[in-house]
Amino acid sequence: MKEWLIPTLGAVICWAGWAFLPKIAVQHLELKSVLICQVLGGLTIALFILVSSNYQLELNLRASSIAFASGALNILGVLFYLQAITKGKIALVATISALYPLLVIILALLFLQESLSLKQYIGLTFGLFSIILLAA
Repeated sequence: MKEWLIPTLGAVICWAGWAFLPKIAVQHLELKSVLICQVLGGLTIALFILVSSNYQLELNLRASSIAFASGALNILGVLFYLQAITKGKIALVATISALYPLLVIILALLFLQESLSLKQYIGLTFGLFSIILLAA
């Protein structure tokens, strides 16, 4: 078994819970309260990791700024996701929002000079087409 498979499946399970549970929470709490509770949940995990492993926080201005921006974009994405699930079907919102790797691929092609095979370009095209079909 590939050594990356178990952590990948763990991420899938966690992200499925992350995508599903807010639909229940927004039925009983205001959107901003759900967002703050999610942030506090994430902060709890981060603090546990920091305290439990005697980890020394590593800082590099450029890399730390990029990581900070990544966290800010994540929380903004969560806010947009929460707004979407209050107005739409979670099955569609979760599926379309889970296609964010399509943008990651485009960014990797443009800024990291990564390349794709013809088969992978076809897959990317199908992914874009699926958004059109799901949103129709």
